[in-house]
Amino acid sequence: MELSSNDAKLSQNSSQGSYHSEIIADHYNALEEKGLIARDNSRIIHMRNFNNWIKSTLLSVFLKRVKASKKEGEDINVLDMGCGKGGDLFKWRDGGVTHAIFADLAETSVRQCEQRYEDLKRRSGKRLFSAEFISADCTRVCLLLFCCYHELL
Repeated sequence: MELSSNDAKLSQNSSQGSYHSEIIADHYNALEEKGLIARDNSRIIHMRNFNNWIKSTLLSVFLKRVKASKKEGEDINVLDMGCGKGGDLFKWRDGGVTHAIFADLAETSVRQCEQRYEDLKRRSGKRLFSAEFISADCTRVCLLLFCCYHELL
């Protein structure tokens, strides 16, 4: 069977996308964990803090909307695509989510996210949300299957 020119372009773009995904994953997997002190000495710390504030505000606004649309005590589940090392764990905890699925392209980052979650769970005085961790290219893998699987449990 012969490929049309559009099919050939899609195939070429798909293989290039996979190649780029591998480069990106390799980059993030190779990053060394430097800790909070190094982060505070970053040249872009103010931009990072501003970005974090915007994200916190948006998550808070939308979680309030979700809670308002649900019955009292009803679960709040989230899918954190591109979770990285788990920088939003506190946001999800403070937002009162019931369950979170963390997904990222970089397997090392997902493992670090899971470790941060376990540390937070140990230190947390109150019950922490349940969590799943998935290393996957969210642009190529249908995470809906993972989410649906959780709903069946």
